[in-house]
Amino acid sequence: MMQGPDGIGMNRNKRYYKNSKVVDRYSRLDGLQGPEQAFLDMYRERLTGLRLLDLGVGGGRTTLPFCSHAGEYVGVDYSQEMVHACNRRYRNLPNAMFEVGDARSLPQFPDGHFGAVLFSYNGIDEVPAEDRRRVLDEMHRLLAPSGVFFFSSHNLNFMSRLFAASFWSGPRRYLMLRAINRGRRPLGQDFGLFDDGWQNLRFRMDTYYISPQHQFRQLQEAGFDGIRAFSVESGREYEGLEDLRSSVEPWIYYLCTRP
Repeated sequence: MMQGPDGIGMNRNKRYYKNSKVVDRYSRLDGLQGPEQAFLDMYRERLTGLRLLDLGVGGGRTTLPFCSHAGEYVGVDYSQEMVHACNRRYRNLPNAMFEVGDARSLPQFPDGHFGAVLFSYNGIDEVPAEDRRRVLDEMHRLLAPSGVFFFSSHNLNFMSRLFAASFWSGPRRYLMLRAINRGRRPLGQDFGLFDDGWQNLRFRMDTYYISPQHQFRQLQEAGFDGIRAFSVESGREYEGLEDLRSSVEPWIYYLCTRP
């Protein structure tokens, strides 16, 4: 069982993504978020002929837009049920394959195998904090030189906004959020572990939130450069860390390059 640094088990997140109703709902999703579309527009020509890894592929929301441009598309998810759903949904795509895998270690792929890696919908935040660097190191290993890594992660600055919105939306939701997060200690000023209630409090989910400036540091320490950040709400590119420090949106997309 995966454990967070405060001893809270992370495998209940995985159980959520194995639930048949959740798999069915994710299998019906399509369309790109603003930053994903911006990334595709920027790298459309470059993706042609490249191998692209779509991590945390879920029910295949991002498959068609990216598969139609990549030379070879590989979707990976740690939920076998999600992978089965993708195989059913996209069984006629000749250049796509789907398999079960863990972002912390993907030994089935050799070094430098992919020209681009996509890890959308905050999949990296399902990994315990002590394993987050393992994910970044593995992405660096899998990318060819000049390969690009594009992913999203929850914004620690959003937590005050979340609790304020919950308070005004109704006392029951606010009190439940406070109750399920009681006793949870911040993991320093740069991280927090929260049950944010995104799943309407029906499923308990442990989610890591990270400050944008610390996410930049993590990427730099893992050997990435050319780091850029994009707003999930507008799709615009942030103008450096000073701009990011004032961001209170729920998550942020990051784009970086392996030198």
